Amino acid sequence: MTNPLLEVKIRDLMTAEVTVIEQDAKVDMALDLMREQNIRFLPVTGRMNKVVGLLTIDEAMAAMPHGVSHFDASAETEELIPEVRTVMNAQLHTVAPDNLAARAALLMLQFKVNALPVMDCLLYTSCDGHGAAGGPGHRWGGRRYPRRGP
Repeated sequence: MTNPLLEVKIRDLMTAEVTVIEQDAKVDMALDLMREQNIRFLPVTGRMNKVVGLLTIDEAMAAMPHGVSHFDASAETEELIPEVRTVMNAQLHTVAPDNLAARAALLMLQFKVNALPVMDCLLYTSCDGHGAAGGPGHRWGGRRYPRRGP
């Protein structure tokens, strides 16, 4: 007899509407987004809306200059705040929606990470042999910050 929990797919657990941040954004903006959305991780996008990394709240908080608050950075302190690209983790480990949750749990233990972006091979540029996205460089369809245009 098998455990039905071992057959749960990631698509049954994942968040479908994901907020992302651009790599050129400042870390204080990322912290504001995480606070507003009550999240601990942000996928980071680069050119052409491709995922290039993942930013955790701990990484973002550690990157803030001593004595500078992300709530009220002034013009003088704004230039001290690093860009997301300098703080994010570019070693991206991903899973596909049809992967089993057990696979995700094993990957999280193996790579000692607390989050795995879910990449759908049908929507993105390449996949590895197991159906999971092969890493950075995949197009992302989530909400994007900072927003460009009107």
